[in-house]
Amino acid sequence: MKIKLVSIAMILALTAGFNANAFHSDKESDCAEKSHGKHGQKMRGHKMGFDIRDIVTEYMLAQGDITQGEIDLKKAEHKSTREALKALKDSGDIEALEAKKDELEDKREENRDKVKAYIDSHEELQALIKEKKKEFREKRKERRKEKREERKAKKAAMEEESSTES
Repeated sequence: MKIKLVSIAMILALTAGFNANAFHSDKESDCAEKSHGKHGQKMRGHKMGFDIRDIVTEYMLAQGDITQGEIDLKKAEHKSTREALKALKDSGDIEALEAKKDELEDKREENRDKVKAYIDSHEELQALIKEKKKEFREKRKERRKEKREERKAKKAAMEEESSTES
């Protein structure tokens, strides 16, 4: 009886346009689907932001404004902060977790303002960032052009295939 009900429910769902995976409670597949964007493509991160951060850090290091020890210290601090957030989350102390997140957000805004001021005060660094952005845009434009050509070729092949079948 239970199998018949599930079968009927699946048939109704499929005829209504639902996916049969909606009946599965497989957590792995749910997580895998969330990590992909539209049409199964992997979601893109903020790659450009990391490149700029690297440029600024390298420039500051070359200018002697920071030392490698300070960079390593910031990395270790970031790692310990992430571990502290995870511990707060695991403990279930929501108020402490939110307070820590607010504190970190304030710290991040303060750091962002400092970095912006540093960039604004160094024209050579601004030129490096501008050049990196230009390279990024050119690469993105080229990738889009290649994808467009691939789609056109695929469409032409499909049209040719359908015309030969007719």
